[in-house]
Amino acid sequence: MEKLIAQNWADQVALPRYEKPLAVVWTEERVARWRETGQKPSPVMVWTPELTGQFLDAAASPTEMGRG
Repeated sequence: MEKLIAQNWADQVALPRYEKPLAVVWTEERVARWRETGQKPSPVMVWTPELTGQFLDAAASPTEMGRG
């Protein structure tokens, strides 16, 4: 096999360090605080099974999602 590219110049690139944000579960207290302030407690928020069910129920209902 013939080498068409002699060097991988991407090997020389130094990327800045990145820290993953902490995933935080939505609790009743966090939901209440978010509704009051509009600010999420963390950039990555995780739904509980109950909140996921509420969302899916609302998505299945035309009136809940503003489609009715």
